[in-house]
Amino acid sequence: MVCSMTEAELVNHLSSLSLVFTSQAISIQEASISDLQLAFKQNKLTSRQLTKFYLCKIRRLNPVVRAIIEVNPDGLKCANRADRESKAKKHDLLSILRGIPILLKDNIGTKDKQNTMASSFALLGSAVARDAGVVARLRRAGAVILGKANMNEWAGFRSLRLSSGSAISVVANMVAVSLGTETNGSILCPASCIQQPICRTVSDIVYVHDAIVGYDHNDAEATREASKYIPHGGYKKFLKAHGLYGKRLGIVRNPFHNFTNNPSHSFYEAFCNIKCKLYAIISPGFDSTPVLAIGGFLGISVPAGYNTEGMPFGICF
Repeated sequence: MVCSMTEAELVNHLSSLSLVFTSQAISIQEASISDLQLAFKQNKLTSRQLTKFYLCKIRRLNPVVRAIIEVNPDGLKCANRADRESKAKKHDLLSILRGIPILLKDNIGTKDKQNTMASSFALLGSAVARDAGVVARLRRAGAVILGKANMNEWAGFRSLRLSSGSAISVVANMVAVSLGTETNGSILCPASCIQQPICRTVSDIVYVHDAIVGYDHNDAEATREASKYIPHGGYKKFLKAHGLYGKRLGIVRNPFHNFTNNPSHSFYEAFCNIKCKLYAIISPGFDSTPVLAIGGFLGISVPAGYNTEGMPFGICF
């Protein structure tokens, strides 16, 4: 993958571009799916431009962060197709994922020119028989499969690293959305430790979730019953602009946040700026918060009462 001068100029331009929607200016690097779709609709951005931007970001940053194993050699072709479809149809009739670049964890099968290796050289060059169910759904929605995210070999041993490439790629603004796989903390732990979900916003997660859930005849036993619980109209109907109002939020402050240069300090400062808009806040602040298991997973102990000897105890989860 070569980043020409024209593409480098594009990266610099888009990095500094503020997309102005009504009275709000939004950085392209932190834009949500809705922001990007509005930019497409207003002809301020194309899927090809966005895909080039991410490819050049990957070229610049990936040698350091190593979040991505492989980029899709047909990524720009997919973006071109999305742009053509956007011009041919009314924007309101298109999927909200149309033209959005998405990374996949390297154990999610794609029947294309990419490898599906589970990060193991033993599978280098192997070809899968078909797209995974979620990949087929993403393609139908018009998403651009950008490449494969890093993971530890065979998704084994420790969950803390399994979807780390997916999480890091979003944090580093190398893609807007990245899929991981969840077995036992495989998504939750990397997303938690990197202090970022694998989408930028809750609404992004809902849009992707709506696109990939449903019955899969190739995995009928697992999806037949589960698909019955998908709400009519999808999960997006539960999105509310003021969904946090009246909610009680918990923040763990001690002892894990008491380190110098900890990014959680910036988060806490930002939280303090908005907490006056919320109804109430619960902060466990329990000094006995333990470190669980050999993997080093953090458990939150919430004070729950006192035993017969007057000693406090908590519920750990």
